[in-house]
Amino acid sequence: MGASSIVRWNLAEFFPDLKAINRGFGGSELSETAYYAPRTVLPYEPRLVVVYPGENDIARGVSPEAVAASFGQLVSTVHTALPQTRIVVIGLKPTRARWRFNGAMLKANELIRSFATTHPAVTYVSVTKAMLGPDGLPRPDPFVEDRQHLSGAGYDLWTEIVRPHIE
Repeated sequence: MGASSIVRWNLAEFFPDLKAINRGFGGSELSETAYYAPRTVLPYEPRLVVVYPGENDIARGVSPEAVAASFGQLVSTVHTALPQTRIVVIGLKPTRARWRFNGAMLKANELIRSFATTHPAVTYVSVTKAMLGPDGLPRPDPFVEDRQHLSGAGYDLWTEIVRPHIE
C-alpha cells in the first residue's frame, strides 16, 4: 500500500516466490490509503501488509504528526478487521527531488518508528542509510531521472532490505 513508490514496484518481478497484490495508487496521501483500506486491502484478508506512508503528504505540507496519526488510523483499520495481520512499514526515503522536506520526513519516520515499537504486529523498516551516499545526500543510482521515483536499482535495494521482514 502507498503511492507511486509502491505502484511502480513490480512485485511479480521482485517477489516471484510470493503471492502479493499491489494496492498502491499514485499521488495518494496516507489518509487516503487509510480511508480506502476497507475496499482495497481488507477483502483480501492478507497475512501481511507492506506500507510506504506519507511522502506525498509531507511534500504537500501535511505535518509529520498528521502523517503518524494517519498511519495509526490505518493500523487500527487493518487490525480491527484482521487482528493477526502483520504490518511492515517502510520509512520515508530521502530523495534529491524532495530534499527540502527531509527534516519533516525524518520526523515522520521517527514518529512512525516509535508507534511501531509499541505494536508487536507492526515492524518499521528504515531505508534511509542505504539510500544515502558518503556525502550524506541521496545517492543517484536508486532513482530514475526525476530524482524522486525508484529505479530498478532502487527497488533491488528496497527488496533486499524489506524481504527479511516479510519472510
